[in-house]
Amino acid sequence: YPVGEKGLIIGREPAQCDIVISDTNVSRIHAWVTVEKGEVVVIDRGSTNGTFVNNAKVEKSKLKPGDVINLGQECPATLTFKL
Repeated sequence: YPVGEKGLIIGREPAQCDIVISDTNVSRIHAWVTVEKGEVVVIDRGSTNGTFVNNAKVEKSKLKPGDVINLGQECPATLTFKL
């Protein structure tokens, strides 16, 4: 998924999310991937189960190629950041 001007919203709610993950461990609006000052970042949107980058819980994190994003610790879905 390309990160455009508005970024990408990730979550369970099809009407509000660009990337939909249908898993009860994922919040309706879980995380936002956007560009800040030329760098891609992931921002947790107050999710119940947290956002993790390379197994570390984050509120906000810069992403580099190969970073793995998990939405909660129990959700089987993972996202890998690529340029």
